[in-house]
Amino acid sequence: MKQSRRIAGSILVGALCFAMAMPAFADSKSDVSSQINSLEGQASELESELASMKANKTSIESYIAELDTKIKETLSALDTVSDEIEQTNEEITVAKKNLKKAEAVQKTQNHALKARIKAIYECDEDDSFFRVLLQDADLKRLLNSQEYKSRINMYDYDLYTNLEETTQKILDYEQELGEKQANLEKNKDTYQQQMDELNVILDERQSELSSLDESMQAAYSDISDIQSQIDAQNSKMASILA
Repeated sequence: MKQSRRIAGSILVGALCFAMAMPAFADSKSDVSSQINSLEGQASELESELASMKANKTSIESYIAELDTKIKETLSALDTVSDEIEQTNEEITVAKKNLKKAEAVQKTQNHALKARIKAIYECDEDDSFFRVLLQDADLKRLLNSQEYKSRINMYDYDLYTNLEETTQKILDYEQELGEKQANLEKNKDTYQQQMDELNVILDERQSELSSLDESMQAAYSDISDIQSQIDAQNSKMASILA
């Protein structure tokens, strides 16, 4: 764009110098005609340069429109992933509360199971096995033991395993949500980086467009000045021909 302004400026300066350098006897028909032709040639060059700048401006404006569309799409995606992150955070909070409740229920049931087992077998003549297990507080080992299964119904076993499975499901779900959240945060960072890059490009193109507008205004001004000189020379030609 700066080069365009230099070209336009050089043409105008050349036109002015040409007009000033003409001697007094240049008011002949031939000289005036020559000067008019020269000025018209310079104006034509400026018009050509101006046409090129207009085409360039159209191209830049079209590209800016595409950037605007991409920015809007990226911003929409960024808003969506931000909403998903917020929703996932809420789900994680609920999962943590559910896990805490499940662990509390499991702990309460464990104590109840131990108490029930102790009550059932504390008078048993052969209670050494269970006493050892109860001291070790290894309910899973006790409930999975063949001896226990053979001496009591499956209620305690099913209750314990169901509680354990429920707790594990909540743990797995919480881990799944954590992984989902990590992926969403990664996507958010990617979209934010794209937004930053697009905004930088947009700023550059808008600056280029502003500079181009200045060059076009300068070209219009130069063409107007040259046209004034042409009009002046045409007036001289009219006087000569009168």
